[in-house]
Amino acid sequence: MKKYRLNYQSAVYVFLFAIFFIYAIFKAYTGGNDINIYLRASQRLLNNENLYPNYLYSPLFALILSPLSFLNSYSARILWALVNFSVVFRLWQLLNLIIIKKYIPEKRKRLYFLSGLFFISAGFLNHNLILGQITIIILWLTAEGLYQLFNNKDFLGSGLIALGINIKILPLIFLFYLF
Repeated sequence: MKKYRLNYQSAVYVFLFAIFFIYAIFKAYTGGNDINIYLRASQRLLNNENLYPNYLYSPLFALILSPLSFLNSYSARILWALVNFSVVFRLWQLLNLIIIKKYIPEKRKRLYFLSGLFFISAGFLNHNLILGQITIIILWLTAEGLYQLFNNKDFLGSGLIALGINIKILPLIFLFYLF
């Protein structure tokens, strides 16, 4: 059986992970503008009402979020933040798997690159968590879809990319109808 030792670098990562995790839950509890709109659209869809007065996304996305609409708004926002948090973690893994280890072999340069990327992205992540947006989800669907395509899982990869496109772009086709 392999023993795992917690070295200094791993301890720092665990500490940062915990801080970011707690911060995501706190922001979800106190904020949430966009996620509230998504949840109301899900409730309208389940009640056979028009979901487009304030909602400009795919009905499929409202259907996917419909289980969250049965929860109270605080619990739903926290669960949405946890989903976003796990997706950010997976994006970090994908970035490491696809790009960083391949193009930046030195560990120190990789650490500098990842640190810089984190500080550049921190404002966007914060904004996404405060409002409960879908930007991170769509970025993950695209990156994960490409990763699966590169690993010869064509059906899964194209399905994930198609879902990301469906969530964000589909209503643009019908925009003229809304006017």
